[in-house]
Amino acid sequence: PDPGHFLEEMNQEMLAILGQASVPMFLSAFYGVLDVGAYQLRYANAGHPDPAWVGRERGVVQAVPPPQGHHGPPLGARKSASYATSQMPLAAGDLLVLYTDGLIDATSPGGEPFGEQRLLDALKCRLSLSGGRLFDEVMTEVAQYTEGRGFSDDVCMVGVEVK
Repeated sequence: PDPGHFLEEMNQEMLAILGQASVPMFLSAFYGVLDVGAYQLRYANAGHPDPAWVGRERGVVQAVPPPQGHHGPPLGARKSASYATSQMPLAAGDLLVLYTDGLIDATSPGGEPFGEQRLLDALKCRLSLSGGRLFDEVMTEVAQYTEGRGFSDDVCMVGVEVK
């Protein structure tokens, strides 16, 4: 029930595993608990890009605010890491878009990253689309932005739609 506490425990497990590696390693993570009865999201963030909140009924797209204004450290980076838990209300029709940094780090031929703001703008232009079609079109837009150079890091997008 407490995403911050869950990430603290996960961090300890990751330190035990990743601490054995010959090269320093860490992982980013976003952990959320969606209470569908109360239309509320409780979440914590371990160095992961902020998910996008798509408020279709209100026509709003914005980044989910980091708990207490900042992310916790990535998992496996610090022994005594703590992770704040935050919450936000949701409404029927809202869409949460979680993604890896490979999406916003994709660069133009001039080396400029696609960035979080372009991603939010791309989502806002497609508010009325179904999740699958929205994702397809956003991925196409990012690929066009790179002018065929592709992605230098892993890319994953996951959507959670509130019914």
